[in-house]
Amino acid sequence: MSSPAFLKHWQQLRDFFSLGVIKLFITWFAITPVVVKALHKLPDTIFIGERSIPIQASLPFSWEVLWVSSFCFFISYITYHWKCPNFIKRYHDFASYKSTNHSPRWIVWELYYSYEDSGGEIMLAERLIAKNLANVIDDSSEIFDEPVVEGRGTIWRFLYNGKKYEVCMSSKEDITSERELFWEIYARWADSHPKPRTVTWLGLYAAIALLAYVVVQNIISVVIYLFTAS
Repeated sequence: MSSPAFLKHWQQLRDFFSLGVIKLFITWFAITPVVVKALHKLPDTIFIGERSIPIQASLPFSWEVLWVSSFCFFISYITYHWKCPNFIKRYHDFASYKSTNHSPRWIVWELYYSYEDSGGEIMLAERLIAKNLANVIDDSSEIFDEPVVEGRGTIWRFLYNGKKYEVCMSSKEDITSERELFWEIYARWADSHPKPRTVTWLGLYAAIALLAYVVVQNIISVVIYLFTAS
C-alpha cells in the first residue's frame, strides 16, 4: 500500500534540513579531502630508537561512501532551498502565519500569488468554489490583473469555466475564512514543483541509505575488534 501523497510534499522535508543535520553532512563533505590527503602523507612505519612501529592509516569505514552520502545530501539541500516555495519555508502552519500580524486582507495577495505561480490553479479554483470561499459575480464585472484594495476589502477576481468569481477579505473578516484560505494556499504550494521535489527526496533517501551503510560498517568493525582482541 502506497503512502499518502502529502507525506511527499515540501513541508515534510523541512526537518531534514535543520541546522544540526546540515552541520553533520556539510562538515564531513568539506573536511574529507583534507583528512584523506593528510592520511596519505603519513609514513607506513615510524621508528623509536631501534624499534619500528607500523602505522595503519585507515578508517574503520569507507570514507568514500560517507562523502558520497554527504554529496547527495548537499544536492538535496540546494534543490530544497532553490525550489521549495517561500510560503512553505516561511509558515509552518496557520498559527505561524498569524504570528506575523498580517492584516486579514493580506491572505488575498497570497492567494493570488499561489494561483499565478504554484501550477495548481485549477485545483485551487475548484476548492475555493466548493468551499464557498469564492462567489459568482456578474458577467459585466471587471477581471483585475491583480488584487485591488477597496473600502469593503481586498478583492481578487478570476475566471473559471466561463464564470467570473470573486474573493473578498475585509480587515474584520472572521478567522474561519482566513484559515480556510491559508490551508488551500498551503496545499497548492506544498504540492508544487513535483520534479525538483522528487530530486530532493531521492537525494535525501540516497544520503540516508549510504549513511546507514557506513554505520553498519562501523558496528561490524567494532564487533570484529572486540572478538579478535579478546
